[in-house]
Amino acid sequence: SYVGLLTDAANNPVVLASSTRHGRTMSIKMLRKVDVPPGKVLQLWALPTEGAAFPLGVVPSEGKGSFQMADTSEKLLSSVPRLAVSVENAPARAGTVPAPFVLTGNCVKLW
Repeated sequence: SYVGLLTDAANNPVVLASSTRHGRTMSIKMLRKVDVPPGKVLQLWALPTEGAAFPLGVVPSEGKGSFQMADTSEKLLSSVPRLAVSVENAPARAGTVPAPFVLTGNCVKLW
């Protein structure tokens, strides 16, 4: 599995993201509620070792959720040491420049 634990500026854990190695589903558990302005979304980003950040999917502001990724975790996350969340006007597409990150954290392989 790939697992990410994202924290806020005060280092409080907020998002737990996980996906099986060869799976395409990212499971999200919100550890605390995030206030999102009306009409905005929380966008999860992969921050690769080299290259630009790329969007993975939209996370809920509270509770649990999941989304389908463009490819398997192994292909998307094998060179991604960090994840981040930004508040966006709409779900981001590949090539989009992210808004400032409100949550960040490590992405680790568990095998």
